[in-house]
Amino acid sequence: METRVSARFGGLKVFVDKYITNVLWGKDGITIRQLSAQTSLANTTLTSMLDRMEASGLIRREPSPKDRRALLIRLTDKARSLQADYDRISQQMNERYYEGFTEAEVREFEAYLERVLSNLEGEEKT
Repeated sequence: METRVSARFGGLKVFVDKYITNVLWGKDGITIRQLSAQTSLANTTLTSMLDRMEASGLIRREPSPKDRRALLIRLTDKARSLQADYDRISQQMNERYYEGFTEAEVREFEAYLERVLSNLEGEEKT
């Protein structure tokens, strides 16, 4: 499956790193704690992913001017330059996923997915 998706969408693989990047495109310069809350990934999981992303030149860590114990996660110019491709490929994938669905069916399906996510988030809190 991954090979077919990669071939169809220009070789750009959409993994968790891209999800992290997408969150940072929305709000750059946040702490790992904030990133964890927005991605639902544990700090320990994020740390290794951020290490890999930093080694790839996608993010950098900077000291927080407000809290000297905290580091802010910031995108590099390289990561910012990928946003247009990511958006284009995401749009193509959405069109493929929802091919043959009516607008009402898409809304209903997405409402079910939101309920699933809400259930999962509720389970994490217990």
